[in-house]
Amino acid sequence: MDYHTGQLTDKSDIYSFGVILAELLTRKKPIIEKENGEKQNLSNYLCAAKEKPLEDIVDDQVLEEASKEAILCFARRAQQCLDLRREARPTEGRGGEAADPQGTHCCSENEGRQRVSSSL
Repeated sequence: MDYHTGQLTDKSDIYSFGVILAELLTRKKPIIEKENGEKQNLSNYLCAAKEKPLEDIVDDQVLEEASKEAILCFARRAQQCLDLRREARPTEGRGGEAADPQGTHCCSENEGRQRVSSSL
């Protein structure tokens, strides 16, 4: 179910996939507790962290084990899947391309070169 609209659609599945990608990148649960004790969903956390450097957003173990290009690729796909505008999210066939471990289908060459701040 789409968190923001309460509707169950193919695009809500894509949104859920984006949450899973965000969980994998950050190693945080979908609902996190902020420093002040307030609860926040992970997608809002990522939106608020847009301008932070990669090292501040992505889990340390992920940074050590994955290439920067792969991380950027997954982050870009997560951003696309978490778009609040349903029509802007990828289709189901394109949403899953981010799962390619070689990074050969998840983003174009230019997307892999973008800064993290423009990816999250």
